[in-house]
Amino acid sequence: MAAAAPRCSPNSEPTRCSAAVEFRSGGLQRELPSIYQAHDAFIYPVEREETFVGAPLEAMACGLPVIVNQDHGAEDLFRWQESCLSFPSGDAGLLANRMLELSQNPHLAHQLAQVGQNEVLTRYQFTTAVEQIERYLEDTVAQWQSA
Repeated sequence: MAAAAPRCSPNSEPTRCSAAVEFRSGGLQRELPSIYQAHDAFIYPVEREETFVGAPLEAMACGLPVIVNQDHGAEDLFRWQESCLSFPSGDAGLLANRMLELSQNPHLAHQLAQVGQNEVLTRYQFTTAVEQIERYLEDTVAQWQSA
């Protein structure tokens, strides 16, 4: 399940716009890019540590600014005010402020979206991942052979 804020025009009333949150679950994988792109931002409030945080990376790849829980355990993937905004577990007030920050600062939202998208598309391309795995396996075999 994901929560995302539907697109709001710059002239929308902040209270009306910020109240328009849509919770989605299910659907087909091929529909996800259009679902992500139909929204202004992606909110990832998960409060437990995750081994792989696919949904925010998918949203970033689709060009959305992302707000994540800073306690999710993936600090290497999300850099505050460079590729995302964040908030600590249980701080709903700060999460609300981060959402307002994005809606009131389109330049920041665009910058976060652009940096996040570039990072995901660069770091997580299939060929890049295969090359990283091959290097790891080659290094492992070399170490094993030299022992």
